[in-house]
Amino acid sequence: MNIVIPMAGLGSRFAKAGFDKPKPFIDVLDKPMIVRVLENLKYKDARYILIARKEHLTKEKKLVDEIKNNFNVEFIPIDKLTEGTACTVLYARKYINNDMPLMIANSDQIVDINIADFINDSFKRGLDGSILTFIDKEKNPKWSFAKLNNDLVVEVKEKEAISEFATVGIYFFNKGKIFVESAIDMIIENDRVNNE
Repeated sequence: MNIVIPMAGLGSRFAKAGFDKPKPFIDVLDKPMIVRVLENLKYKDARYILIARKEHLTKEKKLVDEIKNNFNVEFIPIDKLTEGTACTVLYARKYINNDMPLMIANSDQIVDINIADFINDSFKRGLDGSILTFIDKEKNPKWSFAKLNNDLVVEVKEKEAISEFATVGIYFFNKGKIFVESAIDMIIENDRVNNE
């Protein structure tokens, strides 16, 4: 199982708010945010692939080394701003373009479930993939939304309320190559929202 966590944004809102550390490295209840996320996404035999800005990894070298010592993790340094999450995750393609399961998760959120239950449910039902969602009755367009038909996802839209099922930002694919092929198709077709 590969778990990719893209964390390569500029973090400009946090810098403007006075934080001197990059967002994933800010302490949350006495632990760095990314450590909290890694603990929250604990799954047996998982390899974590963290894609981060090279300058952030250099600035936080001591913490990066601690993370390497405590988790089965690969860091992928990048030195440019990408055109969104899918493009960032593709930096991990040499690790994920295969038949191994893949989960992609945000670097700044913790979910109140045992992530193994979510993953194992997808395996049990023989799904190609699964998206963790919550019900947003207000259909706030700040989220992405999944449209269902017979309890299966038939469409996902960024920032457009096509249903009440808002995505949490955790996406599972039973084979990493499904994501890689789909992301490349999306880029080729220039299928974007807000230039991402």
